[in-house]
Amino acid sequence: MVAPASLLTAMFYFFGYTREREFYRHFGVDLGTVGLSTTDYLIRSAGVAFVPLAVLAVVAAVAIIAQPVVTAELARCTGRTGAVAVGLLATAAVALMGVAVTGLVTPAREIGSQPLAAPIALGCATLVTGYGLALVERHAATPAGMRRTLAAGRATRISALAILIIISVFWLTANIGADRGRAAAGALERTLVTQPQAIVFSRQKLYISGRGVMHVQLDSSNSRYAFRYNGLRVLLHNAGRWFLLPAGWHRGDGTVVILPDNDPDIRVDLAA
Repeated sequence: MVAPASLLTAMFYFFGYTREREFYRHFGVDLGTVGLSTTDYLIRSAGVAFVPLAVLAVVAAVAIIAQPVVTAELARCTGRTGAVAVGLLATAAVALMGVAVTGLVTPAREIGSQPLAAPIALGCATLVTGYGLALVERHAATPAGMRRTLAAGRATRISALAILIIISVFWLTANIGADRGRAAAGALERTLVTQPQAIVFSRQKLYISGRGVMHVQLDSSNSRYAFRYNGLRVLLHNAGRWFLLPAGWHRGDGTVVILPDNDPDIRVDLAA
């Protein structure tokens, strides 16, 4: 089994990756261009991933604690009551798995609650299936041959169910991370004008344009630089590059300006 610490690290990394991918996709920047490291993904995910992962941990703890109690109580059901219990569990598992499969084959934007409902449904379907099989295995009315078969395959069954649970958790983590990334990108776009300014000085004309960008030609006789560009905001500084946005940037008609930070002919100043 995967060590808990490794699994938690992988979840944080995956959360951070999907969040940053959607965040930069909003601005038309491929995540591979940004050059973020594994540490960057882990650090950027820590704050926003804590609440959903804490909830998942609580739910998992409750399920683990309740499992022997629930299966023992269900196993006491006899006759028609036991058959009804098994039927209800099977119906619930099939219905939940249907929601999960629908989420896999249908774009998220076409189903209002699908980004969270589908992975949660997969996890719940897995738990219900586990409870149902445990009930059948322990129920007195189950034929002895079937009980022996279920007992022999218990380890394999538990491993398969555990894999499905892990898949549902990563799926849910990815969907929450992507949603948080889109929300953060939208919030930044709405507040760009209030963000710290980036003032670009250059020796050669850079032809930077966009809503809110102002170009001023300087007296190069007394300065190393001949041009200044105002009205830019910092999206990111990483891997030796500046990613800048015009102050009036809007999705669909805006561009991202990428400048090196080691070019002696270009200087980027920051101002409040």
